[in-house]
Amino acid sequence: MEWRFYYEDGTDSGWHKNPQTYLEFAEKIHRYFTSIANNNPDLADFTQYQDWQQLAPKVSSILNKQGKKQQRIKAWQEAAKVDGFFISPRNHSSISRLE
Repeated sequence: MEWRFYYEDGTDSGWHKNPQTYLEFAEKIHRYFTSIANNNPDLADFTQYQDWQQLAPKVSSILNKQGKKQQRIKAWQEAAKVDGFFISPRNHSSISRLE
């Protein structure tokens, strides 16, 4: 969704692109939680870690999905179940620190 508005003085806010803005914010959140995990390894589950390059295409696909609220919620739920948002600990038992 792209949108813009005009301030009371007539100044154009410029175009806002929600999926792009949300994707940038999601990357910042990922970086933030990665930092927390690295600084508190006793609190982290490193078996579930994926770097941003792995997650970004999946997140972008969901953010760009058009549909009603329930359809978008379902897209996030399906991604959590089947699209590799979570890694099986059996496949990554050797991970001990996030990159």
